Amino acid sequence: MPSSPATESIPLLRPWAFGLSCAVVALVLALSYQHKDAFLPNGKKPDAVSVSYAELLLAADPGNDELRAQLVEMLINLGRFYDALTHLKAWEGGDPLTKRYYNLLLDGNVAIVRQDKADMALARQQLEALDYSALGIKQQRALATLALELGEPLIAARLFDSLAQRLPAERKPMLMRAARWSMAGNAPAEAALVYQSLVKQVQTPKEKLFFIRKAHDAWLAAGQPGQAASYTLQALREYPDVEPSDSWLQQAVGYAVGAMRYDLAEQLVAYWLAREPDNLAALRADFNLQLSRGDTAGAWESGQTLLAYEPATGPMLKQMALLAQWHGEPEAALHYWSSYLAQEDDPAVRETAWRLALQLFDYDQGIELLAGTAATRRLTDEELELLIYAQESRGTPELAERWLRDYLRDAGQQRLAWVKLLQVLEHTLQPQAAVQTWDNFARGHRLSVAERVSWAEVLWDTYQPERAWQVLDIGIPDELNPDYWRLRAALAWELERDAELASIYQTMQQKGVQLTQSEEGQLIELYRQSDPQRAMALAYASWQRSGDARRLIDAIQLAEYLQEWDQLAAMVGEAEEAGMGAQLPVLLARGLLAERSGETDKAERIYLQALADNPTDLVLRERLLWLYVDGRNLKQLQRFVAPWERSAAGVPSLWLALGAANQMLERNERALRWYQRYTVARPDDLLGLAAYADALDGADRTAAAQRLRAHVIKHPQFAAVAATPQGYQTWLRLMMSARSHLQAKNRALAWQDGSASMLQLWFEALLDHLDITNQEAQKDAWLAWGRAHNLRIDNYDQVQEALRTYNRDTLGDLLLEDRIDPAQRVETLARLGGESRALGDALSELGDEQPLAVRQQLWRQALEMTEQHPQGVQVGWAQDDFGGLELEGPRLSAARYLGDNWYWRLDAQQARYHASQLDTGAMGAETTAALRVERNFANGYLALTLDGSQRQDDDRNGFGIARQWLLGRDQVVAGLDWQRESRETGLMRAVGQQDAVWLNVSQSFSARDQLNWALEHRQYESRSGLSIGAGEFASVEFSQVQFFSGPTWILRSGLEVQNNRLDSTNLSSLLSSNGGVVNQGDLTTEELLPERVGRFYVGSQLRRGFPGALNRTRGQYTWLLDTAAGWDWVEQGMTYSVNAGVGIEVLGDDELSFTTGYQSAPLGGDGESGGNVNISYSSRFGR
Repeated sequence: MPSSPATESIPLLRPWAFGLSCAVVALVLALSYQHKDAFLPNGKKPDAVSVSYAELLLAADPGNDELRAQLVEMLINLGRFYDALTHLKAWEGGDPLTKRYYNLLLDGNVAIVRQDKADMALARQQLEALDYSALGIKQQRALATLALELGEPLIAARLFDSLAQRLPAERKPMLMRAARWSMAGNAPAEAALVYQSLVKQVQTPKEKLFFIRKAHDAWLAAGQPGQAASYTLQALREYPDVEPSDSWLQQAVGYAVGAMRYDLAEQLVAYWLAREPDNLAALRADFNLQLSRGDTAGAWESGQTLLAYEPATGPMLKQMALLAQWHGEPEAALHYWSSYLAQEDDPAVRETAWRLALQLFDYDQGIELLAGTAATRRLTDEELELLIYAQESRGTPELAERWLRDYLRDAGQQRLAWVKLLQVLEHTLQPQAAVQTWDNFARGHRLSVAERVSWAEVLWDTYQPERAWQVLDIGIPDELNPDYWRLRAALAWELERDAELASIYQTMQQKGVQLTQSEEGQLIELYRQSDPQRAMALAYASWQRSGDARRLIDAIQLAEYLQEWDQLAAMVGEAEEAGMGAQLPVLLARGLLAERSGETDKAERIYLQALADNPTDLVLRERLLWLYVDGRNLKQLQRFVAPWERSAAGVPSLWLALGAANQMLERNERALRWYQRYTVARPDDLLGLAAYADALDGADRTAAAQRLRAHVIKHPQFAAVAATPQGYQTWLRLMMSARSHLQAKNRALAWQDGSASMLQLWFEALLDHLDITNQEAQKDAWLAWGRAHNLRIDNYDQVQEALRTYNRDTLGDLLLEDRIDPAQRVETLARLGGESRALGDALSELGDEQPLAVRQQLWRQALEMTEQHPQGVQVGWAQDDFGGLELEGPRLSAARYLGDNWYWRLDAQQARYHASQLDTGAMGAETTAALRVERNFANGYLALTLDGSQRQDDDRNGFGIARQWLLGRDQVVAGLDWQRESRETGLMRAVGQQDAVWLNVSQSFSARDQLNWALEHRQYESRSGLSIGAGEFASVEFSQVQFFSGPTWILRSGLEVQNNRLDSTNLSSLLSSNGGVVNQGDLTTEELLPERVGRFYVGSQLRRGFPGALNRTRGQYTWLLDTAAGWDWVEQGMTYSVNAGVGIEVLGDDELSFTTGYQSAPLGGDGESGGNVNISYSSRFGR
């Protein structure tokens, strides 16, 4: 420009820049060019712009089916259904499936919007009819959504399943939707298959487990539990990394069991246990499976295993109890039932348990269970019955009694409880308690007749017949109870209510109750007193009806009493035909008939025949005595009266006959004694009083006889008594015996002139008096006088004389003739040297069959022989104190008979010394033993004793021989000892020994008084043979028995003298310093032996048996107290000793004893006191 400062002009846009700008613009236009689809939704939510643009495009290209379909779809999505319908109608040609799809889509949405049920149903039909497999993914998605909105979840599920196959990337969510909507569409089987596909699709064990469970649940929902279990088992095996929970596995097993697929359930459990063997849930599942399939054996084993791992619950215990019962294990079942009841109170189970316990005889458990039931309610009768049965079967009736008494405090109205308590009291023999219980029972209950009978029986057993009668006094009961009437009759008999008894028997006969044999006997006895004629008829009728021999015997006795001789003869004939001729009542009746017919010899033969078979029958003895009195048979009276008198003291029926017999035998004093006994016992018997008066007259007691006759004659009943047949017969007998006695008395007044009968009577009375006053020495002289006058001496006096005088020939004759009683036989054998045999006879004869006096004598004889020669073994411990020197240790003794004549005894001890003057260490323990063997002879014994002592320092071995001679009551024993033990002093016992020759003599003046004296020469030396000295010893002792028993008391007094000549032997070798045992500086013989001994003493001994003896001779306990005091004139001082002991019976005949003694001044004690203590246990051999 002209005004521009530039020198040259520049263009605005150069050509290259322009070209570049054009190229850039073209490139931008190319890049920013939009297709015609730019305004279409392209996957976004359509809007009006998109629809308008699509309509423009469709208008430009009407044949574009894809664009039309897209437009229709956008219109439907925007809810412009009419426009969409317009375009669908205008759609010509195209794919029919696509058109049907959009018509369905349109109809469905319209129906959904309108909520028209008919349209919706039509849309569902179209949906079900549509084949959507060829549709695209988007279309299938839309259909799936539509199906859900139309309420067709199953079609939606199938569409999602199809989409899952076509969309691998979305396979998992599509399958999950398919499974979900299959379940919603009630197609769990299809859902299960889908879940199975999901299991394969997922990778982690957790996801796999999740879908496995889903598949399992779907199969269950499909009603195919078997398929569910099968698939679960398959999946778990296929995927071992999967870890299912216990609850789910338990559920799976349960569903398999519910489907009856026990095989699958068993496999599931097996898998579970293989995976976790100790898993409690698995074990429970296994247990439940066995139960479900009915495998009780398997369940029993599984249950036991399970209980080993976890605490038992109530249901488990109950199930195990049932299994135990099914499996045949009742004991285990009871255990489980009991454990279950400990946790839960189940009445039904408790009943099952106690029944099972009682079936198993487990009474303890059964009682406990039933008692538990009783704590909550009243027991039924059955339960109560079984509870008491269990108590009794267990052997604890006292517990049953206690339980019943406690139970009745709350259940007193239960009748059976009272009945059971009464039964227990009956079984335990508590009648007094039963009486009180019956009283309590009757207060609250109405007793039946049978119960009243039981009550009355208990009262009768407790000696209350009157109360028993009151209990039964209830009138005539309606019910027929024979026991009631029989007991009432028995009580009437006991209470001597004869009228009631007769009425009862009449009532029984009216009610048709058949009388028993004993009742008939009672009725006969009842009529025997009040109506003997009727009693005889009743007895005879009973014999003819029943053939009971007792009734015929009753009839015979009654006919004899009534003197119905013809009937008696007939009955005796019947008895002989029936084989009853040898019975005593029949023989007595035959004898009486023979007497009435005057055949006395025949009557005697009959009576003697009966006596041979019935030697102790009192009626028979009375008949014979009267027969001999009637016939004046003095010889037979002498034969029988004396033996029968010895046993007649307690037999009143014989006293009158014995009085008459002694009168006839001119034994006035004896006759008086029998008459006096009879009249004292029966003061109203006038015939007896008359006989007594005649006896008094015959004994020259005229005044007394006259007074008694006056009393008899004046008695108002005298004439009535004499008028009776029996009274008249007895009167004649008494008068005859009295007259015979008077004649004999007149001849005996001058017995010096030769009348022997009265002399014999006087002689026998004298001997009786000497026996009573214990004047045995005078009795021997009078027996010699009686033999000189040819008087009869009975067997008893002969035996006693032979024993007193030790007449061996007489004793041997008596033993051979067997005329002595057992006690005399034992004494005779002992006197003849057969002590062992005598002891055996004494023990064998002891028994109730012997008379009391004989039995007591046998007992005393056996005790005496046992004390002399005991048999048994004894162990003990003893301590002896010799006055400063003690010896203590255990002891053993044993003794026994060998055959009849040999006897041995062993005494052994092991002891230790305790003394300051002895070296006890050098001595050691001392073992001593002494064996004594005796040989019994007829006149004594010979004994050999082997005596030994073993010790460390020196031994001692010795022996002794002794011989005894029996000289009547006296005895002499002589003996020789060599190297025997010396007990002069304690030191002498320890270091010395002695030899001796000795003589002991025992003289018995009577059974109470005895003198013993002894002489002895002794030679003393040490164990090593050193001479110590020699000496003589003499003693004498007199003893007297004050009481033989209860307790035994013996007084004694004696004198002992000893003179020793001591040697001057050097005893230094006995000192411990020289190898000996005496622990002193020096030792002299004076220290071992006293030079002189002299003392007098008196003593007393009280004892019951001998405590500490080898054989206990008293029951329960023994005791001893022995005291002595004396004067020692050598030492010029008093001495005394006390010994005491007690023995206690243990373990049958064994004895445990404790004895102790004290001596004020033992020999060699240096002024110190001594004593002894013994503890022993002994056991006898044999009886």
